Amino acid sequence: MNDFGSFDPAWQEVDCTLENCRAIFRRDNIEVVVDATHHDFFVTVTDGDPPPQSPKVRPLRLAATRRGLGEVIQLVDTHIGPGVLNPDAIEGYVMDALIVAGRAVNPLVDDAFTAVDLVVRTPLVCCRGVVHNPHLLRDLIAFRPAAVALARIEDEDLRDASVPERTEIWADVLSRWRDLYCAPQSTRRSVNRTLSRLGEEASAEALWGLRRVLIDAPLPSIQHLEVLGSLGARHNVNEGPTLDPALHLAVLRASTEELGTALVLIDEGQLDRVVFGRDPPAMRLAEILTVISVHDMRIALDRRVRFDDILQNAIHALQDVLKLNVQTIEPPIPLPRDSRVTFLATIGDILKEGVEMDHCVATRAPKALSGASYIFHVEYAGETATVEVSADGRVLEARGPENVPNGAVAFATSFLSLWALPLRLAEFGPEEASLWSLPAPSLPAGFEPVRTIAELNEIVAQLLGPPFDGGDKGVLAWVIQSAELSAAGNYWIGVQRVADVAFELCGRSSDSPTIITTAKIRTFVGFDDEETPDLDDDWDLRT
Repeated sequence: MNDFGSFDPAWQEVDCTLENCRAIFRRDNIEVVVDATHHDFFVTVTDGDPPPQSPKVRPLRLAATRRGLGEVIQLVDTHIGPGVLNPDAIEGYVMDALIVAGRAVNPLVDDAFTAVDLVVRTPLVCCRGVVHNPHLLRDLIAFRPAAVALARIEDEDLRDASVPERTEIWADVLSRWRDLYCAPQSTRRSVNRTLSRLGEEASAEALWGLRRVLIDAPLPSIQHLEVLGSLGARHNVNEGPTLDPALHLAVLRASTEELGTALVLIDEGQLDRVVFGRDPPAMRLAEILTVISVHDMRIALDRRVRFDDILQNAIHALQDVLKLNVQTIEPPIPLPRDSRVTFLATIGDILKEGVEMDHCVATRAPKALSGASYIFHVEYAGETATVEVSADGRVLEARGPENVPNGAVAFATSFLSLWALPLRLAEFGPEEASLWSLPAPSLPAGFEPVRTIAELNEIVAQLLGPPFDGGDKGVLAWVIQSAELSAAGNYWIGVQRVADVAFELCGRSSDSPTIITTAKIRTFVGFDDEETPDLDDDWDLRT
C-alpha cells in the first residue's frame, strides 16, 4: 500500500455498502468487511482478483469501544487507501452495522444510543453485555447519570480497551451504575437522592466527578453539585480516593446564593477567561479554588472566613503563579523570516493572544513551556490566525478569531507546514544524512539524485509556496513518506532542475518499476481542496 506508483484515479472509486450487520468497503479487488453480528467488530480484508483469492491480513476482532472503533477506522483507511475515505464516513457505516445488530436483540438500543450520544458517541452502548441487559437499556434511557456513566467509563482504564472481553467487564459494572458514583465512605442513599433530584440538569463532567466526592448527605443545590463535581473531575486520585476534606467543606459551607454569584463573576471575569478559555464556569471556579494550599484552606475554615473572601484570595494567588514573563521554548530551527508570522515568545504573549482572538490557546501554554509545541500569530490579507506546531513539525491547530476558519488559517497552515519541514524530516536523520543508497535504479532522463535531507529541504522550498493548493498538499505528503523510505534504502528520489532551480521531483521504489513524479501527484490530487489541520477535540471542548 506504500507503493507511490499507486497514485491513480482508481483510488477514488470506492464502494461503501451496508448489508444488514456488515459494513463493506471495496476498491478494485480489495474488500474490507466489518461484521458487527456479534456486537463487536470482526474485520476481514481480502485482496485478489474477484472472487477474492488470498487473505490480505489475518481476521481481527476488536471491541465495541471508542478505542476499538478507532482501530477499525485506521484499518479501513490503510487498506482502501490513506485519506480516500473521510473517517466520519467510515465511522457512520460501521456504527450503523453495530446498531442494526443491537436492534435485532432489543429495539430499545436506538433510544439508548440516542441518550448516550448526547454525552459522547461510543460503540459501547451496542456491545453484547449492554444490548442483552434490558434493565440497563431502560436505565440509560430514563436516567441521565446512567448514560453519563456508560459514556465515561471507557476513560477510566484504557488497558485492553480494544479487546472484546473488556466490554463484558464494563457492561457488568454498568449494570450497577449507581455504585460508580459512590466514593469511599459515601452514603448510598444520599448519593441516590442527589442523582435523582439533580442528575438530569447537571453537566456530564460534574456528574462523573462525583465519584471522587464524599457524599454523606444529599447535596443542597445544583450549584453545589457543579462545583464539587468539577473539583472531583480534576482531582488526582494519587492524592487520595476522594477530594480533600478542607476543599470539600469550603464549598459545602457556601450558600447557594454565594456559589451562584461566584459562578456569574467567574463567567464574566477576564483573568480566568484568559487562563481557562470557555471552560464551564464551575470548572474554572474549581481550578481557581485549588490554587490555595490545603494548609491555607484549613486556616481559612478554622477562622470561618466567608466563601467570597476565600475566592478572592485564590484569584490573587493565581495571579502570582501565572508568571506572564516566563519565556517559551524556541524551536531548534531558525524562526520564520516573515513579518506576517510572529512567534509567541512568552506566556503573557500566549494569554494575550487567547483574549484578543477569543479562543483558549492559553491552555497550550504548558506545552509551549516544555517545548512540545510552538505557538505563532499570523496576519494575512487583513485576517488573523493562531497556529500551534508540534515539536516534530506537524501543524496541530490553526484557528481564526472565535475558532472560525479564514484565509489567514489557510495561509498559516501551508506556510508553517513548509517552515517546519526540517522538523518533520529530522526523525530520518541529520541534515547531512544520505537519502541515496547503492545500487540504485535508473532515473528518467534529465533527473539527478537527491542525496541528502538538506538538499531535499531546499528543493521543496523552491517547489512549494503558501497558501497551498491541493497539489501542493499531495506533494508535501509524498515528500515526507518518500524521505522515510529513502532513508531506509527502499526508495530513490530525483530532481529535475531548470536554470539551476528545482522544477520537478520524481521517485522510484525498490520493488516497482513505476516512477511517480510531482506532476503526476498534482494531476491526481487536484487543486480544489483547502488545507486545514485536524481539529483537536480537547481544544474544541474548551472553546
